[in-house]
Order: sequence, then C-alpha cells, then structure tokens
Amino acid sequence: MKKKYYLFLSFIIVFTNCWAQFDFRDGYIIKLNRDTIWGKVKYNITSEKYESCSFKTDAGVKNFKPDNLLGYGFKEGNFYISGIVDSTFSEVLVTGPLSLYKNDGTFYVKKRDQEGIMLEKKDELVDIDGISYNREDNRWKGILRALTSDSPKRLDYYIDDLNYDSKDLTWIVVKYNKNTDKSYVEYSAGKKWARITWGATTGIKQSTIRFFNYGSFDFLEEETIYYDPTFGLVFHVNSPRLNDNIAFQAELFYTPSRFTSGKNISYNYYEEQHRTDFKMNVLTLPLSMKYSYPVNRNFVFIQGGFNYDIQLNSTSAHSAMRYWENGNVYPAVEPLQVKIDETQFGYWASAGYEYSFDGFSASLQLRFNRMSNMVKNAYLIGKTNSVSLLLIVYTN
Repeated sequence: MKKKYYLFLSFIIVFTNCWAQFDFRDGYIIKLNRDTIWGKVKYNITSEKYESCSFKTDAGVKNFKPDNLLGYGFKEGNFYISGIVDSTFSEVLVTGPLSLYKNDGTFYVKKRDQEGIMLEKKDELVDIDGISYNREDNRWKGILRALTSDSPKRLDYYIDDLNYDSKDLTWIVVKYNKNTDKSYVEYSAGKKWARITWGATTGIKQSTIRFFNYGSFDFLEEETIYYDPTFGLVFHVNSPRLNDNIAFQAELFYTPSRFTSGKNISYNYYEEQHRTDFKMNVLTLPLSMKYSYPVNRNFVFIQGGFNYDIQLNSTSAHSAMRYWENGNVYPAVEPLQVKIDETQFGYWASAGYEYSFDGFSASLQLRFNRMSNMVKNAYLIGKTNSVSLLLIVYTN
C-alpha cells in the first residue's frame, strides 16, 4: 500500500513539472545594452529560474543564460538580475540603500555601491563535555546588525528575533530603508504573503465497491455501483508572494451512502436469495496540494492528496430466503453481518477549471478516489473506488 502512495505522489510531482513547462506569462528581459524587451517569460517553480530564462515572442522561444542578460521579470512583480552570484540569476526582493536578494534558498544583502554579502544559515557541530550538539550558526544576524548599525532608529533587538526566510528578511530591510528616509522598491509588495479563502462544495459521487471473499461471504456481489450526494467545506491557503501556482487545501465532506448488495445462489433443490443493505454516514477529511495554471482571469488546475474517512453510525443488514422446488419458502442460514471499519485511508487526484467572478470564484472538477479496506471481518475485503463531480465556490 505504501508503494502505491509513493508512486501516486511521484506521478503528481512529475505531472505538475510537465504542466509548468507551458506556463508563460507577460514579462520582459533586460539585455546587456540595457534595452528592455517585452514578451512572454516562462514562470518556473523550480531552481531553474535561477539558471536560465526562457523568453517567447512571435519569433519563437529563446533561452538566455545569466551571462546574456542583465535581468528579467514579470509584469506581476517578480524580478531577477544577474551579477549578484556568479553565473546565476538572483531574485530581487528589495532595492534601496540596503538591498535584498534571494538565490536558490540563500539570501544576499548589498549596500549601495558595495559588494553583495551572503547571509548564510547553517548548523555547526559543537562538543560540550564530550557530547556533540548541533547549534545554529547565527553569524548572518551579526552581518545584518553591522549593515544596519547606521540606522537612525535601533534595529538590533528586531534582528535577534528574525527567522531566516523571505518574509522576515524583507521586513527588516524595508524597515531599515524607511528609517533612512530614502527611496526603495519592494518587489511584489502588492502580493500577500498568505492568502486564505473559504468555500462550500456539493456534488454527486459514483462509488464502486469490490468484495473479495475468502470465507462465508459468497452472498455478496463481487462489484456494486451506487450514487450518493456529497456536501462539504473547503479551506484554501497559498502564498501569492512566494508562488501563486501552488496551494494547500483542506476539506471536510459529509456523504450519506445507501446501497444494496444482492445475489441469488442456486443449489440442487432450492435457490437462496440474499440481500445486504448498507447504511453509511461518512465524514471525509481530504488534504491536498493544488497546482493552478492561469488562463486569462481563470485557471486550469490539477490536485492530489490523501483522504481520511470516519464512519458515523454505519451499519449493514443481511437477510436471506430459501426457495424450494416444491414452492416452500423459508428463511435461509443465520444472517451474517458485514462489519464496517470505523476509519479508512486513501488517496485521490482531480482536475478541473476555476472561473473568477467579482467577489468569488467557482470551480468544477472531476475527482478520483481510491480507499483502503472498509470491512473488518476475517476472510473478507471490501475496497471502494469513486468518481465525483464537484462544484466548489470560494470567497475572494
């Protein structure tokens, strides 16, 4: 089972990377002679954005290395320049009296007319009384204290509490620049660090349950298909400042399921008619990652993650009648109860289209689920696959 989950995650990652190859957005390049040319720039979510720039015009797509450009950027705000780190592009977070850059997870600061300085965060191994410990190396904070020591307002007590991430470092550099009363530019300032939206969803779910009988449950159909309504709430969070393609989504679904598995079994002198009625109330918690590809103001997206199902008062009832050749009818063998497990685990994937409106957005998606064994009887396995058509409405 674990192998299937790993294969599923690998598929989502590879498929997302393949899809990202087609994501070109309005942007520009700055040539070595300082000419700016507008066109379409490939939007990368991997470290490739620091290594090269793919630029598309009516003449086609051309790839540029850092040695061929002064920089490139997007109309939406992200901007990258060469020259901060040899043979790579660096993302420009802030420019001003004190500038901040990011290069593949490492940050650089630069005072005007000075060389850039790397803010390196690493752990160092220390030995205390013969016992080795990993200790965080905070020399990057010392560099910031030295570079901001000329601020009219003290910043060292803020620096002590900084985290080594884009948000905190951007904040302290902007604060320094404001204190100096000199102009600065914070790129992507119009984008939020975190954007949280809520939504509601409803849809129809087609489920297929397959029973694998290794004992006395031959009265169950090998395969049963049934349809149920489903309702839920959606919690959606992403960071437009860091990457507006990728989002985390948590959901809560309630699905009332009612279905029957019936089977007739013929013997020499009689026939048995079996009926098993299932009544299940399922609370589902899906957790997923979502990748969206912009199409004008709308989005095409793929999504994948894991499900955790909780059975709420779910039961089954088995009945059987024996029909003899002489016309007599009697109850058959003692009914056998299918015991439904309280929880199941599974994985899922979906694809859909999201429409943007004033004040809200709505998505229509097709979702596939595969769940673990739902019964806890010995010698019986019941596995469910489902396909859902869902409508989700988000607040903006």
